[in-house]
Amino acid sequence: MYIAQHQEGQDAEFGAALRILPGQFAGDSITLSGWLRTRDITENMAALLLRIDGPDGPLQYGNTFDQSIASTQDEWTYRQLTLPYPRDAQAIAVGGILHGPGEAWFDNFAVTIDGQPIGQLTPRPPPSYAAARDTAFLTGSRVEFPAVSPEVVDRLDVLGRVWGFVKYHHPAVAAGQHNFDAELFRVLPDYLAAGTQVESETVLLSWIERLGPVAPCDPCAEALRDPVRTVPLTTLTNLLTNELLVEQLGHIYRNRNAGQHYYVGLAPGVGNPDFRHEDGYVTMTLPDAGYRLLTLYRYWNIIYYFFPYVEETDRDWEEVLPTYIAPLLELDDQAEYEYTLLRLIAEINDTHAQLAGAEWIDHARGNRYAAVHLRHLAAGFTVADYYNDELSDTTGLKIGDVITHLEGRPLEDLVAEWKPDYPASNDAARYRDMARNLLRSKENMLAVTVKRAERTLDLTVPLFPQDQIDQYWGPAPRTRPALELLDDNIGYVSLQNITEQDVKLLPDTFAKVKGLIVDIRNYPATFVPFSLGGWLLKEDTPFVKFTHGSISNPGAFEWTEPLEIPASPDPYTGKVVVLVNELTQSQAEYTAMAFRASPLTTIIGSTTAGADGNYSSILLPGGLSSGISGIGIFYPDGTPTQRVGIVPDIEVPLTLEGVRDGRDELLERAIELIEKGM
Repeated sequence: MYIAQHQEGQDAEFGAALRILPGQFAGDSITLSGWLRTRDITENMAALLLRIDGPDGPLQYGNTFDQSIASTQDEWTYRQLTLPYPRDAQAIAVGGILHGPGEAWFDNFAVTIDGQPIGQLTPRPPPSYAAARDTAFLTGSRVEFPAVSPEVVDRLDVLGRVWGFVKYHHPAVAAGQHNFDAELFRVLPDYLAAGTQVESETVLLSWIERLGPVAPCDPCAEALRDPVRTVPLTTLTNLLTNELLVEQLGHIYRNRNAGQHYYVGLAPGVGNPDFRHEDGYVTMTLPDAGYRLLTLYRYWNIIYYFFPYVEETDRDWEEVLPTYIAPLLELDDQAEYEYTLLRLIAEINDTHAQLAGAEWIDHARGNRYAAVHLRHLAAGFTVADYYNDELSDTTGLKIGDVITHLEGRPLEDLVAEWKPDYPASNDAARYRDMARNLLRSKENMLAVTVKRAERTLDLTVPLFPQDQIDQYWGPAPRTRPALELLDDNIGYVSLQNITEQDVKLLPDTFAKVKGLIVDIRNYPATFVPFSLGGWLLKEDTPFVKFTHGSISNPGAFEWTEPLEIPASPDPYTGKVVVLVNELTQSQAEYTAMAFRASPLTTIIGSTTAGADGNYSSILLPGGLSSGISGIGIFYPDGTPTQRVGIVPDIEVPLTLEGVRDGRDELLERAIELIEKGM
């Protein structure tokens, strides 16, 4: 028998009793059953837990929280859950979990795979995939491309769409029987050599047939009942003229993969896509033209089928694929490759979507920085503070200086020129990221023109290696406590360095304050939407709902039920002011949504970064990588947050006067609101 116990005042929010079992078995589904009883818990907060781990982390996760259990259940109660069993499974975690105070007992666990007790099963050898053994093109694509013409672009556009469709729908590809990077290089020579569209489509048909027959599905993939988005097959087949090819693609779609997929899965418990078995080809300094085309095809199809915000981009994603074919095929060097990818990534308008590993871009931008932190105000890019106070006199710049020119060029012209190179959900996040690089160069000095009060000054600003300045992204590192009692009995909470212990102390520390200020102009050091958000609620309240993709229905997304925050038995009853700005991103925005669920809360500040949803990583040829916001985040009524950000109830922008005077205007306004009773 296992006992999970969690007392008030303990450090963890969860109590758990777990056992790890070997998991190298073959099968389609795994079932955990067991018995539990409870005492003095929050209703429905005790459950059986089942997790299946693979070589790179969790593959499946489930629990029985959705199967009601009373706060005190004296009789033993039976519970059961079933999950798909991954081919890559290596370990099975089973046990009981308790959320919140109280006690739970668990007993008589049983684990079966396809109905057979695991004690009676013979472990299988580690899975071996034909796709992983196909190394024919590791040193290069060996593809010769003709001169890029509109006709070539049109035909490569079609190929990229067909390649992506087959990759994510064909059962043999899903089973890991084909290295689909290599398959691209196998079909490209004949496809490019075909003289007409009819001939090129015949090449595609023969290539697809070589992948193997597609048997009638059993079981078949079920379409989502109420999808937010779907990708009709006609979007692809309307581009084709070969009726046999259209019928073949239709046959694949009707009998598409209905289970796990070699190249993509959904993260357990969350649902954001996990792009597996993609090779980053890190030894390729500059991938050849074939691999550069692969980069485009891989990225475009990942976004097309699995990015939850693909319909929120400025440019129709259908237009993006043909736009980048010529630039990627015709470039000459690594720097141009990286810049082209950066602009491709910027097309999805997601602040999470950056380009990592871009050494040539970093080299071009330089490795020396001014020792000042810039912020973007209505007046322009402004010196907000110093990275090192001891260098304040050396820089020649003063707090409140507005940058107008760099090396004699108007800054507004440079910003317009650089804008495509800064992926972001909105301009607030873009200018935030751009500010870090404005006073950056390979040189030791930078000619800068500033506006200081009513004067215009031409300055020569020294630049320092990054390791000589205490450079930071976002707000200045906070050295004061996360919890402070301000004058006139107002509580202040900074999430920048908050700990779980701080969260537990907070109700007693601030129970009697006249108002509470929560500062999320940062990235929270501890996850607090439920623990702190619940303290602001008198009743359980929904605050968010999600969309996530489908492995069996690529391109389709569906809603989840709204997620609720459990209310505190002794909630705070005063007014709450939450501070946000462009530094508020991802988990910080999610946290602000949780606080907004309380009728006590007023959010003030300025536009946030507009990038929420668990991060999914994408490997790209040449040792590069990017990522996306992997699940859609919405308010319970369907109002979006991506790109929009957390819209403040009261706009309080940073002003030039406030910066020059060293004031925290947002904090001042929060105190004023509480003093006036909101």
